[in-house]
Amino acid sequence: MNCICITAVALATACAPIRVETSKPIQIDVNMKVELFQKDAHAGENGATESISTPVGASRRNRMGEIQLLKDCRVVGENREGYLKILTLPPVWLPKEEYVQKIVKSENNDRQLIYALESRKTGKPLESVEQKYAADLRKTAFVGEWIQGTDGKWIQK
Repeated sequence: MNCICITAVALATACAPIRVETSKPIQIDVNMKVELFQKDAHAGENGATESISTPVGASRRNRMGEIQLLKDCRVVGENREGYLKILTLPPVWLPKEEYVQKIVKSENNDRQLIYALESRKTGKPLESVEQKYAADLRKTAFVGEWIQGTDGKWIQK
């Protein structure tokens, strides 16, 4: 019986509320600034980068995976002017021909806007800007992707 009484007293005192108070309310002051930047692999000579916050940057970012799939499947390649080109449509891709054309056209339109903007900013001819980007795209292409050399011949990197 003594054991039960001791246990009851121990439990009663162990569950007593403990008050934790401060003289003033606790205040947390957080001041934070976050800036995100994406360096474009095809940045201009002057370090110009394409912001993903622009409509062109956002649309290119959204279709990046689709373009890589087309490159991996050897459906498209990078031509010597800095634009995508549909090379062949294997039979499995024929039902998706319209989709492929839409992706390539959208990407090339966005690239053309970027090239024209850089041409205006730098004062260089558009053809010069296109060739510079094409050279960058050839350098950054993954092994196995189709690229067009400056001589016009298509090779797999």
